[in-house]
Amino acid sequence: GTLSVEVDIQVYEESPKTWVPTSAQTPKDIMLRLLDSPEWTDVVFSVGGEKFSAHRSIVSITAPTLCGLAAEATSEEVEIPNIQPDVFRSLLR
Repeated sequence: GTLSVEVDIQVYEESPKTWVPTSAQTPKDIMLRLLDSPEWTDVVFSVGGEKFSAHRSIVSITAPTLCGLAAEATSEEVEIPNIQPDVFRSLLR
């Protein structure tokens, strides 16, 4: 007798986890999660020696004045003087 075995092998490459919002999250939860995620950021605020990566689209809703400063900037990094990093962090949230 003959025994034939057919095997289907699949190889999965490890890829970064993709975050998908769940229905239990509020819009604020989603925006805070995006704020804490460095992926896809398109502006960096430099405040008191600390760097804060952000998404212009979210900043335009939560802090339109900051978005205006980012729009006027000649690079992706925007220097914000005269404010403490902790205060700025609270402002972004």
